[in-house]
Amino acid sequence: MTNNPAVSQRRRILLLVDRSLHFVRGLLRGVRAYATGKPEWILRDAAPQLRLLKAVQEWRPDGVIAGVVTPRLAQALRRLRVPVVDTANVLPRLRMPIVDVDPEAIGRLAAEYLLERQFRHFGFFGSRVAVYSQAQKNAFARRLREAKVKVYTCYYEYLPDYAPGMVWREVTGRIWRWLRNLPKPVAIFCCEDVLSRILADTCAQLGLRVPEDVALLGCGNDELECTLTEPTLSSIVVPAEKVGYEAAALLDRLMSGEPPPPNGIFLPPVGVVTRHSTDTLGIEDELIRQAVRFIREHALGELRVRDVVQALAVGRRSLERHFRAVLGRTILQEIYRVRVEHAKRLLVQTHWPIGVIALRSGFSCPRHLDVRFRQLTGMTPRAYRRQFRPR
Repeated sequence: MTNNPAVSQRRRILLLVDRSLHFVRGLLRGVRAYATGKPEWILRDAAPQLRLLKAVQEWRPDGVIAGVVTPRLAQALRRLRVPVVDTANVLPRLRMPIVDVDPEAIGRLAAEYLLERQFRHFGFFGSRVAVYSQAQKNAFARRLREAKVKVYTCYYEYLPDYAPGMVWREVTGRIWRWLRNLPKPVAIFCCEDVLSRILADTCAQLGLRVPEDVALLGCGNDELECTLTEPTLSSIVVPAEKVGYEAAALLDRLMSGEPPPPNGIFLPPVGVVTRHSTDTLGIEDELIRQAVRFIREHALGELRVRDVVQALAVGRRSLERHFRAVLGRTILQEIYRVRVEHAKRLLVQTHWPIGVIALRSGFSCPRHLDVRFRQLTGMTPRAYRRQFRPR
């Protein structure tokens, strides 16, 4: 008999997830990071398929982290009578603890991002079945209703368990008609990067230009999916590793007898990576479109309002008045907004000191960044970094 408590208290942890998915590979890294402090954990992973459940039962896991995508799989996991944490958020009324990225926060972020580019026509492309897709759509549409614009929706069941053999009929039929009939220019938010790629390919076949006619924003920032097409695809970054870490931490608590959280654990998205598919402006006014593009190209340097006026060769008072009428803010406010957005990306994606980020974002010192950042976000740069940077 061993006297090593780490051996005598072994816990078998099953990871029932699809490793082919970019999100899942990040999730697995997060689980592994948590498990480094748990020498008693034995980790095994397998695809979430019913045919593997007999081997799973024989292994007798103490806890499971799973992407539960079908009711039959959910039923089989319940029969194990061990704690299970879901990371898919696909099934309604699942009655299992969930750890995932907050789908409502994703939908709001997508709407804000596309509104910032001054589009007036919007589409949503996603699943009618998956809970996370519906939650994203509802939050996306709710934010756009506040801006008094309409969302055109098209559903496509891309999850293999729900639409086997349906892919090509869907793409060549109803989706083609939907894309053709949308008012242009239009900005479409897709609940997954794979759907954004499908639309990009379909647009090419229909002769629609991306992003000039159809701007596309996906979710997940799967580098393969986002760079397989021409143009490359913009995407919302999600904290997959942090989801894995928090899922493992929750499973640990459940195995120790703690009750599950009543509403699940939902983490905020990280931000948006802009690639060519949204590198455009939906501003119909040509003068203001030129002004905004000039600001975006030069805001990180020593840009002043008079530089914008000189570049467009118009009167300052006339441009200021017209700019505010079209966008609802001044030229200087737009300069600060672009700088703060750049700082937000650096705060999340780098470990640079605040002073470096301030300079790289067009501010002369950290104090100036702090003032403008508070005005636009309601929090300090350090607080923003703590909240949104992945673990």
